[in-house]
Amino acid sequence: RDVDPAHPELQAHRPTSWTLALRRDTHAWRLGIDLHHTTADLAEIGGSSTVSTASVLASWGVGAEVARRIAGQPGTARLFAAIGATVDRWTFDLADNSPRRRVAARGAIEAEFPIGSGWSATTRGEVSRGPSVFKADELPDGFTTRTATRLGIVLGVARRW
Repeated sequence: RDVDPAHPELQAHRPTSWTLALRRDTHAWRLGIDLHHTTADLAEIGGSSTVSTASVLASWGVGAEVARRIAGQPGTARLFAAIGATVDRWTFDLADNSPRRRVAARGAIEAEFPIGSGWSATTRGEVSRGPSVFKADELPDGFTTRTATRLGIVLGVARRW
């Protein structure tokens, strides 16, 4: 983030993620792990314009979470509240490609709807917060790092075992 409000902001822009998750229900609790891949553009965002370089940022990561069922019963529509953490390895398609790892906290609300024998549709809203993927010495003069906050909407299909 730029410390001068007249300057634009440099940030990851339009991230897209793919996730493979394994979850285990135990009564009202759910434990989960996931593997995810994210790509994003690098954008300089000003008051009236955005200049974006496509697909410059990429990461592979793993996550773990614990969730509590807050509505519904097994075999019916259910709602879960989850908290957890992720560890991501970010790479940059730039001249100085120095990968770095970042840990972020994550919270989510997930709804699950049975759609057939052993199958469910899921929708999830999540937020994660962690350190910037940029180092302070990588940014132009007058810019500073800030906490990275990501909001996400997830649509998926789950197989119940």
